Amino acid sequence: MKTLKRVSITILVLTVTVVGVYFWAYNSIYPTSEVHEADTTTSQINRVLANKNSDKLKEISQNDSTYKFLKKLPVRTKAGRTSGYQGSENGLDYLCTIINHKSMDVYVKQVNSSTWKLKYLALQ
Repeated sequence: MKTLKRVSITILVLTVTVVGVYFWAYNSIYPTSEVHEADTTTSQINRVLANKNSDKLKEISQNDSTYKFLKKLPVRTKAGRTSGYQGSENGLDYLCTIINHKSMDVYVKQVNSSTWKLKYLALQ
């Protein structure tokens, strides 16, 4: 009986430890990863596309052809397959994404260790 109790307590302690290590690693590694940067950037792009705010579209468009492309997109259009970090230029991180079957350059600024702000998009 004592052995069964000891084994149960050991399993419980190991389970709690493994779950704790998993959450610690997820919360300390994922927010600073390329995957998180790509996910948050995709979410920001999709919010802008869904809102169809002309001023915001103009603000994030690097040039007039990009603005016209974004403006004509259907409301339900979403960005997909955003890459991870590809490099940096002038203090901005460079990524790529696909919008309506077109490749787009994406530039974001890192605000803090786990937050990025969409700066602009450009048709490739």
